[in-house]
Amino acid sequence: MTNTTVRWQIGDNAPQLTMTDVHGVAHDLQSAWQQGGLVISFLRHFG
Repeated sequence: MTNTTVRWQIGDNAPQLTMTDVHGVAHDLQSAWQQGGLVISFLRHFG
């Protein structure tokens, strides 16, 4: 397995992502962005 670090810079395009919400519904990043502003938060050791 390869450990790859991606460092985003301001102005970089976001990758194509599909994320699942707490209800199990899949949402793709591009569709969400087209509907308005978008915030993605990654929480580590939450709880």
